[in-house]
Amino acid sequence: MVRRVLELDFDEIRAWFEARELKIPDRSLFPKVGFIVEGVAAGFIYFTDSPVAIIDCYISNPLSDSKYRSEAITGITEALIVCAKFHKCKRIKCDSTLGSIKRRALDHGFKSTGTYESFIMEI
Repeated sequence: MVRRVLELDFDEIRAWFEARELKIPDRSLFPKVGFIVEGVAAGFIYFTDSPVAIIDCYISNPLSDSKYRSEAITGITEALIVCAKFHKCKRIKCDSTLGSIKRRALDHGFKSTGTYESFIMEI
């Protein structure tokens, strides 16, 4: 069942990053709003100072069944879209280099804007 991420979920989310040998982001870098299927996957949404939202920070439990992961990520994505609509966003943005995520975005009605390179600066 998809539900909002609670503070107590971050131990599990950190464990998924660790199990995937990914750098564990500092808790303060996660958006305030996210959705989770316990034991399976989570995703988050950043709200901007314009009617644009960014969905990001997807992570899943590599030990969970791949079918459940796919179903969970679909449900989480749908919840994030509903959340953006509730907040009156007019556009949702997402980025990925992974083919499976690109296909999922297209399946949910996202349009490709072409290939861009993202940049980040730690300050």
